Order: sequence, then C-alpha cells, then structure tokens
Amino acid sequence: MSESNTSAWLLLHGVPLTPAVWAPLVQLLPAATAADAVMPTLTATESSPDVQAELAGDLIARHCQDARRLHVVGHSFGGQVALEFALQAPASVASLTLLCTRDTPFPAFAQLAETVRNSPIDPSQSIQRWFSAAEIDANGPAVRYARTTLERADRTQWATALAAISRFDCSDRTGRITAPTTVIAADRDPVSSVAAMGEMADRIDGARMTVLADAGHMSPFSDPERLADLLIASARRA
Repeated sequence: MSESNTSAWLLLHGVPLTPAVWAPLVQLLPAATAADAVMPTLTATESSPDVQAELAGDLIARHCQDARRLHVVGHSFGGQVALEFALQAPASVASLTLLCTRDTPFPAFAQLAETVRNSPIDPSQSIQRWFSAAEIDANGPAVRYARTTLERADRTQWATALAAISRFDCSDRTGRITAPTTVIAADRDPVSSVAAMGEMADRIDGARMTVLADAGHMSPFSDPERLADLLIASARRA
C-alpha cells in the first residue's frame, strides 16, 4: 500500500490565522502525503464550554473514518486542538507535532479577549510579539500574511479563542498521549514559553523538544524550509 493511502497531514492553525498560513509549507512536504493534506478552518464558538475538545471531536468525525493515519501538526490554538485530537483518537495519530502551544491555562488572555472584543485592533502590537525585529524589518511573506489577517480578523471569533486558551488545561491528561511527539518552542515566545512547553514535553513519554533561537510565536512560518524539515523529521518517527 502506498504512503498516500496510509497517512496524510492534518495541519491546525492558530488564531486569528487561517489555513492559508500552511500554504508555503505544504509545497515542501513529501508529495505522497502533502497531496492529501487536510487544513481545516478552526472556528471558535461561544456556545461551547470546551472549545478545543469540541473542535477536535468534529475533526475526528470528519477525518477518522478510514484506515488512514494522520501526522497531526498544531500551532498555538491549533496545538491545543491537536492535543485533544491525539487524546480522543490515539489510533488515528501517526505522529504529533506541537508548535508554540501549551497544555496549561494562560489567564492573561482572558483580559486580552475582552480587549479584542471591544476595542479597535492594532496589528502592529501582535506583529511585534509574533516575529523577531529582523523578520519584521524584512517584511517577508509570513509577516505580510499575518498583518493582513489581523486587519481582517473576526474579533468575536478571535476573542472567543483567546478566552478558550486562557482556561485550557489538559495537563492532567497529556501523559496519556501515545503518538511519537515533537515539541517545537520559540525562545522569545512569552505565552507558549520554553518553560511551559518543556514541562508539557516532560509529560509525554518519549517526546522530543526543539527550541528555535531568536524566534517569536510565528517565526517558524518565516522559514518554511526549516519548518518543513522539522515536520518531516517528526513524521519519520511514526
């Protein structure tokens, strides 16, 4: 049976990003699996008390109905959905890559959620948190994409996702993950910090961790070639 029939990529974006964030990366993944890459839109709904778990359950219902196994990759909010996916459907996960995310609450985002919901958005503040100064000066495709996406963001959905991140906590279950797991942290990410991600990695048996130097929350997308290499290495552990 060919690789394309047995595995595919499931790429889960952060907020307020869109699946388009993965577009430059998909072209660099092995053709057999990239052709079947699944890049769903993650929409946070205010009616759900467990947003990430509900989104994971929906993805499982839609994408785990055959024998194909998935290389699950999640960034930020998408990483938390990826954690829930791996916990709810372990048999469907060939490998798990957690990119700039955390399995514990970040309470400060509750206030940020209210700010996003009720105040005008200043993209420059997020851009400064997400990228290094050199990346911002270079104004490459990832920075331009992020700026445009921020300008067009649905504030209600963004705020709902931020509130969900503020309270998300699966740390008491993270140790149940059985998939080969790679954790990728950025050393200048104050939310998905190296410390928080290191503790998460320690809870997962056999997890491997990589720390990107002089990198912010979205810096990995500024170098899609390097990120693709990291994801391919993670998938090979399956």
